[in-house]
Amino acid sequence: MPWRPWTRMIDGLVARAQASGMKLTGEGGLLAELTRRLALEGELTDHLGHEAVERAAGRGGDSPTGSRFGTGRAGEPENA
Repeated sequence: MPWRPWTRMIDGLVARAQASGMKLTGEGGLLAELTRRLALEGELTDHLGHEAVERAAGRGGDSPTGSRFGTGRAGEPENA
């Protein structure tokens, strides 16, 4: 099997799941959790019209507002 960039990541996930006693398949298993997360990510991408980590084309700052600053705790700007 050819090496893929994610091979080590997958091997690490499987090893950590097994070490913690998590099942690899079945309800509550690693495969079910990965499938759930990928499905949610796909739904979010469809809803936004772009990957969640990408900015919408032609917009600066945070999409969709265009704001460069987020709000931190107690309404304080994070990047003021």
